Amino acid sequence: MKLQTKLTASVGLIVFISISAIFAGVAQRTEEQIFHELKNSALILFQQLVITRKWIADHGGIYMEKREGVESNPFLIHPDVETKDGRTFTLRNPAIAVRELSEYANKLGLFRFHMTSLNLLNPFNKPDDFEKKALKEFEEKGTKEAFRMERVKDREYFRFMGALYTTEECLPCHAVQGYKVGDVRGGLSVFIPMDKATSEIRKSRWILFISGVLVIVFVEFILYVLISRIVLEPISRLGKATRMMEDENYDISLESSSDDEIGQLTKSFNKMKNTIVSRTSKQRESEEKYRTLSETAMDAIVTANAEGRITLFNKAAENMFQYAREEVAGRNITILMPEHLVEQHQSSFNNYLETRKARIVGKPVEFLGKRKNGEEFPLEISISAFEAGGELYFSAIIRDLTEKKRMEANFLQAEKLSSIGGLVAGVAHELNNPLTGIIGYSELILENEDLNPQVKKDIEKIRKEAERSAKIVKNLLTFSREHRHEKRTMNINDTIEETLNLVKHQFDLKGIEIKTDLARDLKTIYGDPHQLQQAFVNILNNASHAIEEKNTQGGLLKMETRQKEGSVEIIFSNNGPRIEEGKLKSIFDPFFTTKDVGKGTGLGLSIVFGTVQDHQGTIEVKNLDPEGVSFIIRLPSTTEIKDEMEG
Repeated sequence: MKLQTKLTASVGLIVFISISAIFAGVAQRTEEQIFHELKNSALILFQQLVITRKWIADHGGIYMEKREGVESNPFLIHPDVETKDGRTFTLRNPAIAVRELSEYANKLGLFRFHMTSLNLLNPFNKPDDFEKKALKEFEEKGTKEAFRMERVKDREYFRFMGALYTTEECLPCHAVQGYKVGDVRGGLSVFIPMDKATSEIRKSRWILFISGVLVIVFVEFILYVLISRIVLEPISRLGKATRMMEDENYDISLESSSDDEIGQLTKSFNKMKNTIVSRTSKQRESEEKYRTLSETAMDAIVTANAEGRITLFNKAAENMFQYAREEVAGRNITILMPEHLVEQHQSSFNNYLETRKARIVGKPVEFLGKRKNGEEFPLEISISAFEAGGELYFSAIIRDLTEKKRMEANFLQAEKLSSIGGLVAGVAHELNNPLTGIIGYSELILENEDLNPQVKKDIEKIRKEAERSAKIVKNLLTFSREHRHEKRTMNINDTIEETLNLVKHQFDLKGIEIKTDLARDLKTIYGDPHQLQQAFVNILNNASHAIEEKNTQGGLLKMETRQKEGSVEIIFSNNGPRIEEGKLKSIFDPFFTTKDVGKGTGLGLSIVFGTVQDHQGTIEVKNLDPEGVSFIIRLPSTTEIKDEMEG
C-alpha cells in the first residue's frame, strides 16, 4: 500500500471518527430534545386530564341524556334521573368520563389515555404490564411518574403515567375499598403516537448523516491536498530517485528549500548519493581489476559462499572442469569433487564454520577433482577465506596435476629403466660372447653323423636353450638402448601392416583372429620403424600369451588407428583375461610379469614403454568390460612436433 493511501486513510479515519462522534452526539442530543418535548406534552395532557377529572369530581359527576350508545353505569347505585318532561339522564362519574374522553381522542387519532388501579371497581380498567409496574413503584418507592416508548400493533407510542392520589371527593365511591386521603388510588396513563416524532428523528438523522458525509469529504479533500503537497510529493521524489539509484542511474539531484524534516531528509539523500557514486566507482574499478586478473589467470579460480554455493567460476575453471559458468552458478561446490570425498569435505567445511580453523585453509593441498563427464583427476588447491558485505566467502586457486603426475610417473619409470639399463647392458655384453660360442659349437657337433642319438638329442636341447638365452640377451640389449636409432617421417599404418605380416601365421596357428580398423587420414609421425615394430610385436605377443592362458576358443585381437588433435592414436585390444587392478600400475616395470617362472622375462612391456617414451608419446592400459585388455599409444604427429620446435 502506498504511503499516500496510508496517510490519507489514517487521517481520514481520524477525521471520520471525530466528525462521526460529533454528529452522533448532535443526533443523540436532538433525539433527547424530541423525547423531552414528548414528555412535556404528555405531562401537560396528564395535568389537563387530572384537572378535568377533578372538575367532574368536584361537581359530583355529570349527567348525560340517555340515548342510543349511552348506557347507565352498572357500578353506580342510582345512576339515572328523570326530568319533569320525561327525559332520562344517566350519571357519568370521573372514571367513566375520563375513559370516554380517551376513546373520543383516540378516535380522532390524537392521543389516548387510560385510568387504572391495582384495586379495581371496573374490570375494564385492568392495568397492562407497564401500568402495573408503574403503580407498584408509585406505592412502594413513592415515585410520581413513569414513561417509556413501546410498539403497539406496528405503531410507536410514547407512554407516560402519573400517580393519582385519594382526595375527599374520592371517598364517597372508593372509601369502601379502604382508601384514605393521600393514598395512591391509581394512575393515569397517556398514549401519544410517535409518528410525527419518529419522522422528525429520521429526518434529523438523514440531515446529520448527509452533513457529516459532506464535511468528511471536504475535510478529507483539504487534507489530501495538503498532505500531497507538503509530505507526499517530496517523498515521492525521494522514492523515484531511490529507484533510479537501484537501476544504477545516479544522474539525479533533489532540491529542497525548506529546513523541516523532509528538507533535511532530502539533503541527507543527496549526500548519500554522492557517497554511493564515489564508492560504486571505486568498487567497479576494483571488480574490473579482479575480473581481469581472474579471467586471465592460468589457474582455475572458484569462489563459494558460506553455504558452499559457487559465486565465481573463471575461464580456466571452465576449461578444467568442462562446465560453463552458467551451469555451476549457485550450485554446491561438491559437484566438482568425487562422491566419496563429499562427506569429508562437508565435515571439514562445517568444522571451519564453527571454529574458523581448518587444515586446508591457507595452505596448498593435493585433492581429487571431478570433471563434467565424471572423470576424476588430481589437483592442487589453495583455499582462502574472506568476508565481503558482512558475508563469508571461500576462494580456491586450483591447478590440474594430471600432466604433472604423468610426467612424474614417466620420470620415475625412466629412472627405473636408466638404473637397470646400465646393469643390463654390462650383463648382456658378458653373456653374448659365451652364448655365441655355445650355439656355434653345438651346431658343429650336430653336423657329426656318427653321434649317439641320445647325445644328439641332448646337444639339440643345449643349442635351443642357448638360442633362448641369446634372445633374452637381445631383449636386454634392446632394453638398454644398445642399438642404432634410425628415426624418420613415417606412416604408422605401414608399420602396423608389416607387423601383422610377421605374426599373422603364428596367430593363425593358435586360432587367434586379428581384425584391423586403420584410419586412412592419418598424419605422419617422426619415429624409428624398427623400434615401433618391435614394440608392437611385444604387445601382440603379450596378448597372444594372455589369450592362450585363458584356454578359450575364438581368441580375438584388434588393431585400430585414429587421428586425434596433434597426435596419432594406436589401440591394441584383446579378449583375454583382465589384469588385476592392483597390478595395472606395475605392468610397465622392468622384470614385472604375470607369467609363471621361466615363461617370460618381464622386459617386453618395459621395452614398449621405453620405445613410446623415446618417441615423446604416452601409453596406458585399461581393462575392458566384460573381459579383455586395451593398450592405447599416443604419438605426436609431425605437425605437432614442428609447432613445438618453432615455439
